[in-house]
Amino acid sequence: MRSLLLSRRWLVRHAVAIVLIGACLGLAWWQWGRAHSLSGTAQNLGYALQWPAFAAFVAYAWYRMLRLELHPPADATRAGTVTTTAGAPRAGDGDGDERAGGPVGTAGGVARSGGAPRTVPVRRHYRPQAAESADPADEQLAAYNAYLASLNPPSNRAPKTEETSP
Repeated sequence: MRSLLLSRRWLVRHAVAIVLIGACLGLAWWQWGRAHSLSGTAQNLGYALQWPAFAAFVAYAWYRMLRLELHPPADATRAGTVTTTAGAPRAGDGDGDERAGGPVGTAGGVARSGGAPRTVPVRRHYRPQAAESADPADEQLAAYNAYLASLNPPSNRAPKTEETSP
């Protein structure tokens, strides 16, 4: 664990997190001073309160990356589903400690045949298909479009010119 956190990649991440947190807190201090000066406004006060929130977010992101590196989630819990006793997936919190159905990939704590959870088909987005309409307004629209097309035959149309880039 210690060698992992002291690797080159993690040293860069530690340095970036420290610099970003320090910059955010420095900007908050600067905006706080501007808010209390003679030319300070409520906007400066808002920024003075906003910059620490940015620093807190950087600290949280750093902590979360560190935790994920040290304790990676199991493959089945990355998708956020686990197998319950009935074999149907349910949403999990991703920590692999599911109380209702036992460990991931088991049904009620007992391994299922084959050792893998049952796959569930995913319903795709609904795509409506064009319905055939017997509406008389559609027939009138088709007739009107045909009339417009007859007013502008292909021989009267301007030739298409290819645009060239300069």
